[in-house]
Amino acid sequence: MPGVRLCSEERETIALGLARQECFSEIARRMKRPTSTISREVNRCGGRPKYTSSSAQRISKRCGRRPKVPKLVSNPTLAAFVEDGLNKRWSPAEISARLIIDFPNDLEMRVSHETIYTSLYLQAKGGLK
Repeated sequence: MPGVRLCSEERETIALGLARQECFSEIARRMKRPTSTISREVNRCGGRPKYTSSSAQRISKRCGRRPKVPKLVSNPTLAAFVEDGLNKRWSPAEISARLIIDFPNDLEMRVSHETIYTSLYLQAKGGLK
């Protein structure tokens, strides 16, 4: 099951297996998960002696993936420059290159042409305002 995150019930199974002194491979086999998934989970949460399912679940929620704010949303000046370039019928590659020329020392004013294309695609879908 690559890419599937552990749920709270699975974390409880890990905690019970550790309480029974089972090795990671036994726990993994019973859960039909890779052994590395179990070892990483336990080590990330303090190791065998400190692992509890509730603390592991809390850590997972706190450190979980959060949506990244698109660069053109978080930087209005950059968004205005890109929009102005598009209005001048520049290609995203030209806009990206022009940013490096116009703002050589400002790393916040850098954006790849792929990011510009992505923002155009999301705007067309209604996902980026």
